[in-house]
Amino acid sequence: EAAIKAVEAIRRLESDMNVPMRLSNYGISKSVYGEIAALASAYPFIKNTPRELTRSEIENILIAAY
Repeated sequence: EAAIKAVEAIRRLESDMNVPMRLSNYGISKSVYGEIAALASAYPFIKNTPRELTRSEIENILIAAY
């Protein structure tokens, strides 16, 4: 229940601050997602994630965030 309230509070804050919620709001074309995923997978700190992500998985996350 506390986690749900925290998420709701963050969403209200984002709404109040008019923070864009989708990558499409930033004018990022889907055509560059492959390049972004490649850069992200080569970034040294990507190894600190809870589990290893493939370039394809990173690209899928970007597509879902569009």
